[in-house]
Amino acid sequence: MFALVPVNLASYLLLNRAPNSSRPPQCDLHRAISLLIFAAVVFRSEVAMFVGPIVLQALLHGQSTISKLLVIGIVAGVGSAALTVLIDSYFWQRPIWPELYGIYFNVVQGKSSEWGVRVLRVVPQYEMSHSTARYRHFILYVVPLFNIAAARGATWLISRRKGHIFGRICFLVVAGVLVANLMVTTALTSASIANYPGGEALARFNELYRYRATIHVHISNLAAQTGASIFLQANGPPSGIELGILPPPRGHSWVYNKTEHLDPQTITSTKSITHVIAECQPDERSGVAGTGFSATRWREVEVIRGFKKWQLNLSILKDVDGLLHFWDALTMVEEKKLAILERR
Repeated sequence: MFALVPVNLASYLLLNRAPNSSRPPQCDLHRAISLLIFAAVVFRSEVAMFVGPIVLQALLHGQSTISKLLVIGIVAGVGSAALTVLIDSYFWQRPIWPELYGIYFNVVQGKSSEWGVRVLRVVPQYEMSHSTARYRHFILYVVPLFNIAAARGATWLISRRKGHIFGRICFLVVAGVLVANLMVTTALTSASIANYPGGEALARFNELYRYRATIHVHISNLAAQTGASIFLQANGPPSGIELGILPPPRGHSWVYNKTEHLDPQTITSTKSITHVIAECQPDERSGVAGTGFSATRWREVEVIRGFKKWQLNLSILKDVDGLLHFWDALTMVEEKKLAILERR
């Protein structure tokens, strides 16, 4: 996501031109290429696929020369590489260029193919193979350009003369698209907010036991994937303590355990684990039994619910009053996702 900022700035430089001009000024072109090189070197290497056609187009249309582009590429590339190596090596405490190392690990060493080799990773591999999220970052950078094209199209439609039926239809189409976009955005945003039970569970856990000095909590895989990140590990490392940003909690000794592939029996037999943020089974069994843990060894402190689906109730729209409150016909259905358990 950080790469989107310099990419958007570069797009602005390429598109912000005089009304009758077919190409950007050469200085803006060079600045845009420098920003894209910076984004590719520091943040996301796939941005190179975006800068390549721009450089080729600049050469074919005579907007720049090979010598100038080489100088820009060398200066921007070396400067960006030096910056990222300097900063990241400090934080990692070893010399490293993150994007180059990622290419070396995945392409040269071929270790990306190791994902899914183990039997226990078959389900995650199946889910990832049917998910569009892993490809989304490749097309993310052109979304603002599509928005610009859509805005230009909408401007043309609403500028038609309203005295003719075609102009009125064009205006209604644009208005309908905007209303539909607002409704879909609201629905998706609401679903997204309710789709991070892990973060909600860990934040709630920190609040419930904020006065407890010693805690060892095991965080389930679902919780870790849905928001229970290190940014919420307020009472234990890694945190701002190591960076000197935050003072250490007075008298606190907390352990946030995210060890994978631990079944309820193994966690129960590990006496040092005092609490669990456990996954709830889809069969909707109540209490501790719904998590697979023993009710004689654990007690349920709180249940965290999350998004399941949207449900459309058309019966509400049968009368005029229902039509005036049409949004009530669409309701969010939630289900139990996680449970905070405490050892008895």
